[in-house]
Amino acid sequence: MSDGTVTLGIGAAAQAAASLVNTQQQIRAGERARAEQHEYERKQATARFDRELQLETVRHQRQFELRHLESDLRRQESLTALGTQTLYSTYPVPEGPGHLRAGLQLLADDLSELPPLLLFPPLAGAIEPQWAGLRSAVLAGLRRTLGSGGLVETYDHLNLFPWPHAGLYWNDLYGIPTFVAQITLFRTPSNSVSAAATSAQPPPGPNRCAASCCTAGDRRDHGTSGPWPS
Repeated sequence: MSDGTVTLGIGAAAQAAASLVNTQQQIRAGERARAEQHEYERKQATARFDRELQLETVRHQRQFELRHLESDLRRQESLTALGTQTLYSTYPVPEGPGHLRAGLQLLADDLSELPPLLLFPPLAGAIEPQWAGLRSAVLAGLRRTLGSGGLVETYDHLNLFPWPHAGLYWNDLYGIPTFVAQITLFRTPSNSVSAAATSAQPPPGPNRCAASCCTAGDRRDHGTSGPWPS
């Protein structure tokens, strides 16, 4: 075998060895690349899972808060409705606060220009059949003697109420000269029925009716011959 042949064989072997080494390096590089890609994808998946978990936690928290707010709102609406129902059922003017004042403003833009307002609530006390027409008779007399001459503006579409009544005063009567007349029926020791009203005068005798008033602007105690209803 000549020297040229030996040299050629060594060179081929070296090339083969170099090719093998290069191939192994490429295989290891590919494995590293795949491992890095796998690790990258794992981290990305973990990050996506963490984000979705955080979003789900926030979503659940917001849903809980929303349910809580809705529950509070429903409870508040129920309380408001109950309060409104109670207010309208107990307010002196059946239509509610402000209705009387709005009606008076239809008569005059400046309420101070109106004659004094006379409020005439229902009778207080047990109403027996023979007294059923008393309130209408007294009101008709007041309208005939005072209302027809423009001395007072009467209003009788009212519920029974105690005086003073802060809600009625501030919502409907503030700044309006007002008289509140209240007739109370009671039984005297002689077992006869009498009628009395809030008055600064001595109480009437048996079987007499006092049609006197107290003003909405004067909160002093004028004395009563029969209790105001509560």
